[in-house]
Amino acid sequence: MEKKQSKKVLTWKKQWYRFSRNKMSVAGLVIVILVIFAAVFSPFITPYPQHAGAFTDYASANMAPGSEHLFGTDYIGRDILTRVIFAFRNALKMAVIVLVISVPVGSVLGMIAGIRQGTWIDTLIMRITDVFLSVPSMILALAIASILKPNLTNAMLAITISWWPWYCRLAYGTARSISRDNYVRYAELTGGSFVHIVFKEILPNCISPILTKMTLDVGWVIMTGASLSYVGLGEQAPVPALGNMISAGIKYLPNQWWNTVFPAIGIIVIILGFNLLGDGISDLLAVEED
Repeated sequence: MEKKQSKKVLTWKKQWYRFSRNKMSVAGLVIVILVIFAAVFSPFITPYPQHAGAFTDYASANMAPGSEHLFGTDYIGRDILTRVIFAFRNALKMAVIVLVISVPVGSVLGMIAGIRQGTWIDTLIMRITDVFLSVPSMILALAIASILKPNLTNAMLAITISWWPWYCRLAYGTARSISRDNYVRYAELTGGSFVHIVFKEILPNCISPILTKMTLDVGWVIMTGASLSYVGLGEQAPVPALGNMISAGIKYLPNQWWNTVFPAIGIIVIILGFNLLGDGISDLLAVEED
C-alpha cells in the first residue's frame, strides 16, 4: 500500500516537473487560478460589491480610471472593476455547465457509434452529428438562443446543443481506431458486456484528447456566451456580463473607452489563461502516451 502511494506521489512529481518546464503553461495556470479565485470571492474582494446589481449613481457616471475607481465607472456610475470580476462568476458557471453536459453526451454517443461502426446505430448517430457540425457553433447557438427567452439558462442551453457534436466526433475517431484492437476483442470474446467495453476498454483511451479539448474549450465557450450577451441573447441587465458591458459601452467610444476596453480585456485574459493551460496539458499527455 505504501509503495503504491509513494509511486503515485513520484508520478505526480514527474508530471508537475514536465508541466512546469513550460513557462507559458504555468502562466496560464496562474491566470486560471486567479480568475477562479476572483470569481468565487468577488463579494469580498471587490471595492463596490453593491454595484453588481441594480445600482445607479449618476453623479459618478463615466468617471475615468483613477484611484477611487481603478477601471473607471460606466454610464450610470457603477464601478467597472467590480462588475468585470462579478461577470467572471457567470462566465465560469456557463463554461462548467455547458461542458459538464455536452462532454458526457457527445463522448458516450461517439464511443457507441465507434464500437458499432458499420451498423444503423453508427449511421444514425454520425449523420445527426454531421448535420450539427455543418453549421458553425456560433451561428447555431445564435439561432437557438434567438427563439428562446434571453437569459443565462437559455444561453447555456443554446451553446450546449451546438457543442456536443465536437466531442461526439472526437470520441468516435478514437473508439473506431481501437475497437478492433486485441484487448477489445478479448473483452468481447470473454463475455464482456457492451457497457463494460465502452467504459472500461474504450473510455480510458479517450480521456486524454477529451481532457485537452475541454481545457481549450472553456475559453471559447465563454467567448460564445459573451457574444450571445453582446447581441442581447444572454444575461440581461443589471446582471454583470462581459458581453453586454461591451455592447453598452460601445456608444461611448472613443471618449469613455474604459466602458468597453476593460470588459474586453477580461474576456481576453480568460481565453488566454485557459488556452495556455490547455497547451500545457496537451503536451503533458502527449509525453505520457509516448
